[in-house]
Amino acid sequence: NKPIALVYRSGNAIAPGATAASASTDTTDFGKVYRGDTAAERVFTIKNIGGAPLNVTSITSSNTNVFEVVNPNPSGITIDPGESKAFTIRLKTTTVNEQGVVAKITILTNETGGASPYVFDVKGRVTPVNLSFAAQPTAKQASASPYGSVTVTLVYGDNQIVTKPIADYSAVGLVLEQVPS
Repeated sequence: NKPIALVYRSGNAIAPGATAASASTDTTDFGKVYRGDTAAERVFTIKNIGGAPLNVTSITSSNTNVFEVVNPNPSGITIDPGESKAFTIRLKTTTVNEQGVVAKITILTNETGGASPYVFDVKGRVTPVNLSFAAQPTAKQASASPYGSVTVTLVYGDNQIVTKPIADYSAVGLVLEQVPS
């Protein structure tokens, strides 16, 4: 009996040595996220499908400037046969990389004659936040200002966030308190 590691994401096994990250088959593709988003995290699971304890020595990213292992990093743990442990990989969204970036996730274990190191790719693309405002004047209304009213629309990336009619725009303030994820 020996330990055998298998990594999963959303119920899909990720083959050791997987080099083409794919959102449709193993969900290691983070897709497009906006700079500053906090939702760019994926939970992965290491399962011991073997018959002996699996010792996880380390889990690392080949590009820690873009991908990091977080919450919790199960390095230095033992996974009993049939058991599993979760870990999270975060795509850092502080730097724009519109062409996308790939990193190798490497898991070192005590598995012998198999997939140690267990390596697979993750990829993602961080795009800039495009905030735009569009003002559409409407017909003058008796109760509105002498200039009529204006509808202001705030667009964040590809999503419309706020549409607000403003009747008295002599003192207009629009505050964006939180950018939605």
